[in-house]
Amino acid sequence: MRKPKTIVIGSGLAGLSAALELSGNGFEVLLLEAAPYIGGRTASWNKDGMEVESGLHRVLGFYTAFPKLVKKAGLKMKDIIIWEDEIEIKIASDTGKGPSYVYGASPVFKPFKTFSSPFRNHLLSWKETWKSLKFFISGMITFITRPEKLDEFSVLDYANKFHLSEETVRRLLVPLTAGLFFIPPERYSAYVFFGPFVHALKRFYRIRIGAFRGGMTEVLARPIAERIAQLGGTVVTDARVTRLVVVNNRVRGVLVNNETEYACDYVVLATSLEPAHRIIRASSLENAFPDLLSLPSMPEVNLQIESSRPAWPIDHTVFGVGAPLVTFTEQSRTTFTDKAGRLSIILSPPDKIIGLKDEEIFEIFKREAPRLGIDTAHVTNYRVIRHPADFYLLSPNMNKLRPQPRTPVSGLFLAGDYIQQSFMATMEGAVIAGNSAAREVINTEKSV
Repeated sequence: MRKPKTIVIGSGLAGLSAALELSGNGFEVLLLEAAPYIGGRTASWNKDGMEVESGLHRVLGFYTAFPKLVKKAGLKMKDIIIWEDEIEIKIASDTGKGPSYVYGASPVFKPFKTFSSPFRNHLLSWKETWKSLKFFISGMITFITRPEKLDEFSVLDYANKFHLSEETVRRLLVPLTAGLFFIPPERYSAYVFFGPFVHALKRFYRIRIGAFRGGMTEVLARPIAERIAQLGGTVVTDARVTRLVVVNNRVRGVLVNNETEYACDYVVLATSLEPAHRIIRASSLENAFPDLLSLPSMPEVNLQIESSRPAWPIDHTVFGVGAPLVTFTEQSRTTFTDKAGRLSIILSPPDKIIGLKDEEIFEIFKREAPRLGIDTAHVTNYRVIRHPADFYLLSPNMNKLRPQPRTPVSGLFLAGDYIQQSFMATMEGAVIAGNSAAREVINTEKSV
C-alpha cells in the first residue's frame, strides 16, 4: 500500500514534532532544513570555532506537549534537562552592588524558598505587592473569559488600570516582558503576558524551571531527527525551500535550492514567520494569506561569552533591572560543562542593538556588566547571535492575525508557533503547533 508523502519544511520543534507524529502514523516524511544543522530556534552549532546556541532557552515544568515529544522520541527528561528551580532579579547600580532577589520556582522541589521568598524579599513595598496581586488576578481572569479584549491592551496599559508605580513596572514588569521576549511593557500584549501564568496556575504543582544539559541540537533536536529516520523518514539539511509547487490551488511539491523539485501529497510549513512569508510570496499565494502576511516579526540579539572562570556564582536565570543586559545566565555548570566560564545574555532593545557591529555590542557588555556585578576581566571569547526576525511580534492586536493550521490551499498546513495556540512563542507552543498540523494532515488523509 502506498504511503502518503508529506514534506515538512523547517526542523525546529514545530517541524520535528510534526515529522515525528506523521512518521509514527505511516506517512512517508521528508524533513527539509535550510541551515546546515537542525533545531531551528532550538539549535546549537559551531560558530567560527566557538560552540553557540540560538538563544537562551528555559524549559518550564508545567509544559505537557514538550515532555510527551521527548518521550515519543525515546528520550528521558532527566537526561535532557537539569532543573534549576529558582530565578534571580538583580538591580543594576554604579557600584555593581545593587540588591539581588532570589525566588524559588518549584512548589514541590523547593517549597520553602518558593513560598517564603515573596515575603522575605523586598523587591516591592507591601502596598505595591497588593496592587500587583490584583493586577495578576484580574489579568488571568480576563485571559480566560475575554482573551480578545485582553489583547487590546499592552502590559503597561493594563498595569495603569491598577495604578502600579513606575518602580514596580521597572522592577517587576520589565523583567517579565523585555527579559523574556525582548520588548518592553508598553509594546507587550497583556494577552501574551498573562497566558503563561494561567497555564502555570492550572498545573501549579508542576511549576519548575530548567536548563538544557548540553547544546540543544545535541541533546534534543538530533535525537528526535534520528528517531524520525528510524521510523522511515528522511532529514535533509542545507535544503532551502525556494517555493511551493501549487497546481489548481493544491500543493504538489516544493522546489529546493532553486533547482530540485520534490513531489508530495502534503506540505507542513513549519518555519519561523519570516521564511514562511518568503515562501508564501514566492509561491504567489498572497491572496490566500492576508492576515498571516500582515503579522510582523521582531528581532532578537544575544551575546554568548566564554571566560576563564564563572561570571556568576550559580547557574540560574538572572533578570538584570536597569541595564540592557535584561536576562543572563552562567552555563558552565549546566549546559556547557566543558567550559570554565560560559555566560549567555539577552540584550534589549534588540531593534536598536541588532545593527551594531559585534565589537560595539561587546563594548555595551563591558560597560554595563560591572553595574550588575559581572567581572569582565576574565573573558576569553565571545560571539554575537542575531535573529532579525525571531518571533511573531508579541504586541497588542496581533493575536487575531495568527492563522489556524489548516489553510485555504489544499494539502498545505501551517505549524509555526505563530499559529493559534495559547502557549504563544514558546517551545511548548511550537510542539503544540507541530502536533496540530500533523493531526490535520492525518485527518485529511483519512477523509480521502
